[in-house]
Amino acid sequence: MTTTTGGPSARPLHLDPLAFVLAVEGAALMRAFAGEHDAAFVRARLANIRSLLADPGPLGAPAEVRALTAAEGYDAWSVDYDEPGNGLLAPDFERVTAMIEDQPGGLAIDIACGTGRYAEWLAGRGYQVIGVDGSPGMLSVARRKLPTVDLRQGDLTDLPVPDRCADLAVCALALTHLEDLTDAYAEFARVLKPGGRLVVSDTHSLYLTAARYPLIKQLVDGEFGYLPGWEHSLADHLNAALRAGFAVQRVSEFKLDGIIDPGLAPEDLRDAPVPDPWPLMTWVSAAANAAWAGAPASMYLQLQRISDGG
Repeated sequence: MTTTTGGPSARPLHLDPLAFVLAVEGAALMRAFAGEHDAAFVRARLANIRSLLADPGPLGAPAEVRALTAAEGYDAWSVDYDEPGNGLLAPDFERVTAMIEDQPGGLAIDIACGTGRYAEWLAGRGYQVIGVDGSPGMLSVARRKLPTVDLRQGDLTDLPVPDRCADLAVCALALTHLEDLTDAYAEFARVLKPGGRLVVSDTHSLYLTAARYPLIKQLVDGEFGYLPGWEHSLADHLNAALRAGFAVQRVSEFKLDGIIDPGLAPEDLRDAPVPDPWPLMTWVSAAANAAWAGAPASMYLQLQRISDGG
C-alpha cells in the first residue's frame, strides 16, 4: 500500500536499541503507576532494567538509517509483502471488507493498491476495478496476480482517473505516509460520484504518542533505510474528510491484545545490521504487552461523498 507523495525530507534516524527497550519498560511502569499492575510487576520491571543496563551487548549496536521515498520502501517490501508475518493485514482486511459488503457494485478505485489484496476481492465481487499505486514493484506483483485488472501508476493525491467516475474508493494502510491529509481527501472526493462511498484505514504509531512512525526496510542492495510515516488522529481524518465534503457513516478501531509472545526467548542481536523493534521486544516482552495493552493499532472509516466541500 503506497503513495509516491513526498520525498525523504526527514533527517537520518539514530536508532539506539538500549534506549528502545528502556523506553518500553518505562511505558509499562507508567501504566503500573496508574494502577494497572501490582508491586511484583514493578519489581520485575526494575530488575530487568538493571540487567539491561549492566549488559546491553546482546541488544546490538546503535545505527543510523536514512529516509526512503515511499516508492523505494515499497519496492523493497513488494518481494515479501504478502508473506505471513504482518499481523495487521488480516484484521485490516476483515474490517475494510465489512464496510463494503453491502455496497451494490459499480466502479471501484483501490487507492494505493499495493499487491492488489482489495482489487482482487473487489473484482471477485463483480466490481469494475481500477488500482492505483506509486510503487513499480508493488504494481508488478499485482499485475502477475491480476492480469485482467486495470492497474495504473500514480500518486494518491493526483489519481490518474476522471472526475466523479467511481461508486466506491478504498484506501487502506497508506495515509500514514502523508504528513497532511487535506489534499488526499480532496482528491478522493474528486473521483467519487455524489453518494459514492469511501473506506479508509490507517495505522497508529508503534512508538507511543510519537508524531512519526518510521518503518525500517532493507533495499535490494542490502542498505537499510526507513520509510517515513506520520501519526494521524481520528480527529485529523474526520476534519479532512468533512472539509472535502464527506459524511461519516461508520468508525471503528482495531486494538492490540498482546503485542509479542511472552514465551519467546530473547534474541541475541549483536550481529543485527540495524536495531529492529520486534526482536528487541523479546527482551522486554512483559513490559511490551503491558505498554501496548488495548492501544489502537489502526482505525477504519466509512464515509459518503455528499458535496463538493469547501
